[in-house]
Amino acid sequence: MEAVFILHHEREAQSANDCDDVKLIGVFSTRKAAEDVQRELSVKPGFRKYPEGFSISECTLNKYEWTSGFGWGHATDEQVLEKFFGAFFHQDWVDDHSTWQEVVKNYVDDVGEGESRALHELLEFDLLRSDVSEQELGEKLSSWGCYYDPSAEGMTVRDWLKAVVAQIASE
Repeated sequence: MEAVFILHHEREAQSANDCDDVKLIGVFSTRKAAEDVQRELSVKPGFRKYPEGFSISECTLNKYEWTSGFGWGHATDEQVLEKFFGAFFHQDWVDDHSTWQEVVKNYVDDVGEGESRALHELLEFDLLRSDVSEQELGEKLSSWGCYYDPSAEGMTVRDWLKAVVAQIASE
């Protein structure tokens, strides 16, 4: 089987509003060719500040390496949900925000597009399209540390989650 060598450069997010920066530099027929390009780029602006960001992977042509689904960056689906519900709708959320919509906006502003898109997909595809009952949805939110009660505003948990999804999409 024929192998190729893939040169990437990755820089981790520098702030909460930033996102990881991953560049596919090129695909090479030999490791030496990839290393030569890495050496050349490592002295250029941007790259020289993050020399540890380079990586070379050997891959076999016509063979896929990824055989399962995927999560969101380094966070699991569960961690994304716990962060949103537990860290943003904590027991004192009403002291910090006047409405749940304000909390959602704050979340989107804080975590950036990547994680908010991940949350949007998790809510829409994993929770809202599931056969989970209204009671089970409420229990799940509680288990993730959510202290918001949609019934206080005349909404079901499912209706509130739909409204959250719509707001995330519009932010």
